[in-house]
Amino acid sequence: MTHRQEQYTTEAEQLWRANLYGLLATLLAVPPDDATLNLLATLEIPERSEPDTPIERVLRKLAEKAQSMEGDAIREEFQALFIGITRGDVVPYGSWYQTGFMMDKPLAVLRSALANLGYERREGVYESEDHVAALCDVMRGLITDSDDSLDAALMKQRAIYNEHISPWITHFFIDLQGAEQAGFYRTLAALGESFMELEKEYLKMQG
Repeated sequence: MTHRQEQYTTEAEQLWRANLYGLLATLLAVPPDDATLNLLATLEIPERSEPDTPIERVLRKLAEKAQSMEGDAIREEFQALFIGITRGDVVPYGSWYQTGFMMDKPLAVLRSALANLGYERREGVYESEDHVAALCDVMRGLITDSDDSLDAALMKQRAIYNEHISPWITHFFIDLQGAEQAGFYRTLAALGESFMELEKEYLKMQG
């Protein structure tokens, strides 16, 4: 994954967005295995004449965390943050953040929107569609798997982001950064917060 903003083409810009969504989806869905962490540890952000962007800086920090922390420690952190004994320290569901309840009306509205886009819940997937990782994966798919024109694809992305992600996602990442047991995931949350703010502005400008 690289981010050379001065060399962006439309295709490169979309790939960069999809890669970031994919990274968030992978690390927030399940405890990362050693192969995933090794890949993250080798992430290179090219040196540029200009200062690093906020996202480049946090990506460097995330790669350093993957290099310096034991995989088992990161997986234990995931368990404590998102699973726990009865519930993790942070609840990664949109319905929870919007209404204070799981499986509430926002989930039903989201399911209808996803069905209209042709998305169906995969067999064997137990997390609901408003899980943060699932929504990041939906956005990744809307960027990379669409046969639509760029304008049409962006319209679909904008609708999902504005209606089902933007209202709560920043609060989730702020809570994750503030969680007492967060270390690796505090850095990931900083990446998520910065990226989602950038996405909000990007999709607004493309509207």
